Amino acid sequence: MPPSSETRSEFRAWTEGLLTAKTSETVSSMATPREDAVEVVEESDEVFDDSTYRFCLVESPEGDYPRLRMFNDAASLAKRLASLEGQDVAVWPFYGLPLSFTKLEGGAPRHLILPSGSALTIPTFPGQEPEETSSFFASDSDIQEDGFLGPPELVGEVVDGSSEDI
Repeated sequence: MPPSSETRSEFRAWTEGLLTAKTSETVSSMATPREDAVEVVEESDEVFDDSTYRFCLVESPEGDYPRLRMFNDAASLAKRLASLEGQDVAVWPFYGLPLSFTKLEGGAPRHLILPSGSALTIPTFPGQEPEETSSFFASDSDIQEDGFLGPPELVGEVVDGSSEDI
C-alpha cells in the first residue's frame, strides 16, 4: 500500500531540508510527481498502478560509480541513510518509479521501458526521435542493471550487489 499523502509531504519536507538553497528553490518551483500523475489521470482514462513505486536512494561514493538502491519502506531507507552518515558519499533519496533500459546488443537500439509496459527507442544518433513500441517485452537478462552507457566491452561484473531490501 502506498504511503499517505501526509507521509509523502513529511518525506518531501525532510528531503528538501537537506538541499542547498538554490537546489531547494529549483525543486520548489517544479510540480511534484504525484500532482502530475493526478492531472494525467484526470485528463485520460489511463491509470498507472502506483504499487510499484519504491523508496529509493542514489548513492554516489567518492571515486566510484553511483548506485541505485530500492527499499520496501521509508524506515529501511532511513536506516540506510543513518549507516552512511559521516562517510565520503553523496546521496539523493526519492520516492518514485525507477525505470529500466535495455542493453546495447547486436546493433539494436536500446529501449526505455515505461510503466505502461510499452517502451521508447533510445535514439542512436543526434536528431533522431524516440519511437514508441506498444508491445515490447524485455527479459531480465536484457536490462542494463548497472546503468552503464559506455562501450559494452567495458562492462564488468557488479561488485556490490548488496542491499537490505531489493
